[in-house]
Amino acid sequence: MKIRLFLYTGVLTSLVYCSCGSGTEYGIDPVTAMYDSIAEADSLRQWGPPTPVEFGGAIDVKKLDMMRVSIEGYVGLSDSITQTDDATIIQLWQRKGQRVGDCYSIVVNMGTGLNTMDSLPEGYVKSDLNIRDNSLQNVSLGDKVKITGIYHAPVNSTYGTIDVQLIERQDFKPETYNPAKLQKLTPEIAADVKENDLVYAEGFIIVPSSLHVTDFVPLKLIASRNADDSLSVDINIGDGANMIRNLPDNYSDDDVKIHDNNDKVVGFDKVRVYGVWHQGSIAVEYIETIR
Repeated sequence: MKIRLFLYTGVLTSLVYCSCGSGTEYGIDPVTAMYDSIAEADSLRQWGPPTPVEFGGAIDVKKLDMMRVSIEGYVGLSDSITQTDDATIIQLWQRKGQRVGDCYSIVVNMGTGLNTMDSLPEGYVKSDLNIRDNSLQNVSLGDKVKITGIYHAPVNSTYGTIDVQLIERQDFKPETYNPAKLQKLTPEIAADVKENDLVYAEGFIIVPSSLHVTDFVPLKLIASRNADDSLSVDINIGDGANMIRNLPDNYSDDDVKIHDNNDKVVGFDKVRVYGVWHQGSIAVEYIETIR
């Protein structure tokens, strides 16, 4: 896991005002009134009621830039993060288990108090992520949260960055994946599928002859036992549902433990997998055992 260091820079703009007379002779100090108005507007922008935003919605960048917003999503941590002495940028995803596609970058202050996180060490693993919410409860990777903070317009991405002010845990509800509303992926049409589309595919998961394991395991999905063509499916490593247990060195078939959405080992059952189509593979988020 890699950490990039960066430095926040800001521009201080001074406003110089000139007038003939203070205006106090009329019972009004226009300079004071102006600064009071600016302070009130800035306070509302920083701490007023947030504007709700969503994933996949039309975002008015000019309207939202530097405004207070709120959004619900799932905490994520990529293989390479940006970190300063004061804050760390992590990800907020639309769906639990998602790790590919559009996400919000959220800037979390380091510290030990409310709405902060611990600094991540060099060579961090995902279990090193330690975030505290607005009641000092621990927030872990994949937990659902509501983030409130200041929105910064994106430069080269769909979604912007949010400077976090408030982290509120949310009750987890299982995701709803409806095959009737998604494209069914097969090897024959894979080349025509749009990058980062949410798709599903059906078949049997098999282990290729060689593996390059990172934080996921690249496997194969075949439509039938005797099928020649296959799809690549990348399954997250972990001990929970929709994941694969970490493989030891010199693993055997008995070591391959893939868990479906009910946390049951798939074995040789037929499955339906859902995930984002990305660079020739399905980044699997959800696994259903089908009979």
